[in-house]
Amino acid sequence: MKHLNISPSQSLAATGGGIDVDISAQIKRGRFVFNSLNTAGTAPTHARKLQGSQAPARGLEQSTVGVTDNKLNSGATTNVKLGLAFTQSGARQIKRVALRLKNPGTITSGKKLTLTINTNSAGSPSATVLGTADTVLCSTIGTAYSWVVFNFAKPVDLADATLYHLVLACDYTADATNCIYWRSLTVASSGTVETYNATSWAAVTATEGFEVYVDQYNFADISGATQTGASDTVTVDESIEVDVDQLPPFVRVYDTIGGSSNPAFVASCNLISSGTVQS
Repeated sequence: MKHLNISPSQSLAATGGGIDVDISAQIKRGRFVFNSLNTAGTAPTHARKLQGSQAPARGLEQSTVGVTDNKLNSGATTNVKLGLAFTQSGARQIKRVALRLKNPGTITSGKKLTLTINTNSAGSPSATVLGTADTVLCSTIGTAYSWVVFNFAKPVDLADATLYHLVLACDYTADATNCIYWRSLTVASSGTVETYNATSWAAVTATEGFEVYVDQYNFADISGATQTGASDTVTVDESIEVDVDQLPPFVRVYDTIGGSSNPAFVASCNLISSGTVQS
């Protein structure tokens, strides 16, 4: 028997999707084992279900050769952060984002970039962060433009036809020469470039579009793979048997939590399968 952790034992207090797990090597019959225990709140409820998706696919791309160098944090009040406004097409889950960047100067060792996905507020990035990608060291970025990939450990759920913002920030000292450049191209309309100058975001530059691509999942519920809802102080242990090799190659757990007074659960999910593909 082969054991695969789908969702590690963790404290949960909010509705949402979990980490993405590759189960493509698992074969034959399998059993998903759920566990859920209430730890806080008044009359809390907790439902878990499995969702599946094919491999991430390209969902947003603007990669025509650019013409403008946009410097990140080039002054105390100049491009302290850079943002990219985009409208999501289809309810999807963002796994990775790639930006066309270069590092032509000298940035202090250990300094890094952070990329977040933020909700919208009056056309600009809000303070609400939906997901933060793994940081990227500035020293790993070359002097010529190349694709720099930011990965999200937990895919970020986005709604259809909704405006969001990618926000790129850094922790190096502002410098007009020793800074990261993000390339954009001239467009006739529907530009995406946003700049933050220490106190507020400027309006989107309608004639400039950042170079970017986004890979995203399309998770959907797996029929029959739902745990009986847990509530109050009752522990729920449940297993669901499936033909693993008939499932999509990537799965995640999606939790729905209700109740009042800060409801919380400790929960886990594991897959026990008959075997794995022989390499």
